Amino acid sequence: MATNYKLRALRVGHGWYQKDMCALLGLKAEGSYSQKENGKRPFSQQEIATIAKQFNLDGEQIKAIFFQDSISSNDNLLSYCIQNNENVVSTSQPHIGDLHPLKVAGDEPAS
Repeated sequence: MATNYKLRALRVGHGWYQKDMCALLGLKAEGSYSQKENGKRPFSQQEIATIAKQFNLDGEQIKAIFFQDSISSNDNLLSYCIQNNENVVSTSQPHIGDLHPLKVAGDEPAS
């Protein structure tokens, strides 16, 4: 896993410190959150749902922040986040079967 720069930008953009994220997620040590944000440990389904709710993230934002590498390998996790944040994620979001891997600038279109 790589450092999650999108999550870091979201956190810093809202004036939040890592200690604030620890409190939000119920983590006891700031290092625990740092390891997650730096890609050394994964976020749990509940942690992603909590962050999505706190920062009012929609389905596209959740995908962009937490599912950078392979959406298909994380279908259950993404589905959980969408289903458990109905007040955060619009019901007009795509169904899990309609999701496609994220495109990175410079990627060639799939044939």
